[in-house]
Amino acid sequence: MAIAPAGVQAACVTPFNRDGSIDEGAFAAQLERMASFGFGLFICLVGTGEAQIMRDSEIRRTWEIALKCVKGKVPIIACGIGPTDTGYTIKLANEAGAMGADGVYVYAPRPMPAPVPQPRREVEQFLMEFLDKVHYPIHLANNPFIIGYSIPVDLLAKATARYPHLVSIVNADGAMGYVVPLLRALRSKTAVYEVMTPNAISSLMLGGQGPLSIEAPVAPHLWKAAYDAYRAGDLSQTSDAFAKILKLHDVLVKYQHPTGVKAAMNALGLPGGYPRRPFLSPDDTGLQEIRAVLDEIGLHKGTAS
Repeated sequence: MAIAPAGVQAACVTPFNRDGSIDEGAFAAQLERMASFGFGLFICLVGTGEAQIMRDSEIRRTWEIALKCVKGKVPIIACGIGPTDTGYTIKLANEAGAMGADGVYVYAPRPMPAPVPQPRREVEQFLMEFLDKVHYPIHLANNPFIIGYSIPVDLLAKATARYPHLVSIVNADGAMGYVVPLLRALRSKTAVYEVMTPNAISSLMLGGQGPLSIEAPVAPHLWKAAYDAYRAGDLSQTSDAFAKILKLHDVLVKYQHPTGVKAAMNALGLPGGYPRRPFLSPDDTGLQEIRAVLDEIGLHKGTAS
């Protein structure tokens, strides 16, 4: 199995019961559904997966469930690691790899408040120390929304050249002035996945591997249609499917993730579960807007593929 395959990667949600415990049955059902589309699974992300408000034991439990349910069917990427101190990040990453995850997703450091840029030498020291001590396939997040800065492209190029087990950069910097140099520097040797949905097709055209998608748990068939059509050179079908994805994306991010994603899944009868407090489900107005967008793009309860 390819460790950084081209294609759609699903930003999986962590379904909770009303009391805040993990709904393991709903989680397993979601993973089986995503695997049936051949998507790589990013398990327990900060944001969509709510890792930032979960205990380490709960994060490990999501990895265990994923490995039990779909190991060997699609790549399983263990997330929920960092940003925290270097030593603990190394410890958790090695635990995930030893459990059998196909890859480990990690953030660069953010010991200061998010708006404060991290000194380059500290970022470089973290990357080199981490990659020296963790030898499993690594998917590195470049997410300025979470860490407060973008990792310099030349530093990523240096790290990928030195460490072949750094298998992908998962980019959430939406500025094309960053995206284009990143893809030019890395596309021949290291996968680049795109988090920013509006940039997903542009990223593919420039040599990216595919999206890490918050829409996939809601409408996997739309992303499969868009990606397959793009690879087949059918730009008309790509455009049709991607236009629906963008409409869905806009309403999901308006109500934030995980709450917007879970509300859309639940509206379709899919295993989204409850958000964990302090997150709250959208109010009635929000739910009505989400349902209206689902109707507009042809998604209805009991018919979502």
